Amino acid sequence: MLQIRIPPELRTPIKAVVPTTGFDKAPDMENHDPSNIVLYEGNYYVWYTEHRQDTDGFKTCYIKYATSANGLHWHVRGIALEKGDPDGPDAQGVLTSFIVQTKEKWYMFFLAVGPKFNDPQTSSRGIWLAEAATPDGPW
Repeated sequence: MLQIRIPPELRTPIKAVVPTTGFDKAPDMENHDPSNIVLYEGNYYVWYTEHRQDTDGFKTCYIKYATSANGLHWHVRGIALEKGDPDGPDAQGVLTSFIVQTKEKWYMFFLAVGPKFNDPQTSSRGIWLAEAATPDGPW
């Protein structure tokens, strides 16, 4: 059975709205769907979805990530996972991640949007899995 270690400071969350910094984005971009927050080697990590505001949120989206020493002031590190090959299950976009850490690897579960997303006769979305040796990727 996989055991996930939850740091003590995350077991009793502050029940208040606390402003964070560092998630600044371009005015034409949209950020949403943050992952679970993971503590690794003294830094908190979070992954989230980003896409242009003028597009369908499922299309052209990708997963970015940020780190923080204290959970309040964040530094965007870049794109963690981009959409895949034109015929792949993630051809139009990837979004909504969840992270699992083991002793050997990191696993990112995410929603993938396939090439036939607009065809109502096909199922073009699914939950997929990427892996990495560290939370910084590559995934």
